[in-house]
Amino acid sequence: IASNQLDLALIEGIPTHEHIQKISFFKDELAVICALDHPLAEKEKLCLQDIAQEAFLLREKGSGTREILDSIMKVHDIQLHPIWESASTRA
Repeated sequence: IASNQLDLALIEGIPTHEHIQKISFFKDELAVICALDHPLAEKEKLCLQDIAQEAFLLREKGSGTREILDSIMKVHDIQLHPIWESASTRA
């Protein structure tokens, strides 16, 4: 797009190039998923600190989903340490 070889692209994440206009196409949600007998399942509301120490399966670094999660955690000075990273959206 920036070099005028494409007119339109659908991407995940947030474009950072100053000459690219972003128009939201689809609203996506991130969800915390745990077993029914997990202690977090008993809470009515969760905060980032509640989940920060849990074992995580995350998308790979560089994916749009991962970039959004990492940026949210960085704003709150929280580091996640995934036990596994996957490039698969099904993971």
